[in-house]
Amino acid sequence: ELEKYFVTKEDCRFYYTHGSLDVYIDGKVEACEYSMFNARQVMQISIICAYPYFSAMDLIIQDASGVLPQFTFPFTIEEDDPVVISELDDSGGIKVNNTSDTSIGCEIVVTFSDSASAFSLTNIGTGQSMVINYSFQADDVIRINTKPAQKSIRLLRSGAYINLLAYMAYGPTFFQLESGMDYFSYSVDNVADSPKSDVKFMYRYEYRGL
Repeated sequence: ELEKYFVTKEDCRFYYTHGSLDVYIDGKVEACEYSMFNARQVMQISIICAYPYFSAMDLIIQDASGVLPQFTFPFTIEEDDPVVISELDDSGGIKVNNTSDTSIGCEIVVTFSDSASAFSLTNIGTGQSMVINYSFQADDVIRINTKPAQKSIRLLRSGAYINLLAYMAYGPTFFQLESGMDYFSYSVDNVADSPKSDVKFMYRYEYRGL
């Protein structure tokens, strides 16, 4: 019965829940071995995980609104020690708080509300920039994936994806979110924080161990 779920050489996703921890990890089944002739059978399942970090089930979405999520589990609320749910920061740019114990990749989603010819994104802390020169139209969506082994830059237009790697101005810089607070700025046609685009960072907290 277990062999129906753990098929050798096929992909699988392993979920783990304990207390406040709710995570998963993707891998490939290497072997599924068991003792056939024992009254109490024992099975050993080997799963190879090319990306060796557990990802949180909750997807975090951070945009330029300046609302920073601060609420985490586990938590306690004391009468003289209130719990901060979120904070509002209107100093501009995008602030991403990575509470993982490691640097992580993310997906950056850019939605255009008007035509444009260039989009740029800069990591203020490191000075790294990503510049895309392309004839964007209203309702175009760029999806930038910076996760290891998944790195890509694609444009979604009229239900079809277009590869934009060839339209990078200086070669792609796939930002990693370092542990702690990361600061980003963006511009459209050299206009900082332009209303022509909406930028979101989507990521999950990751863990080395459980």
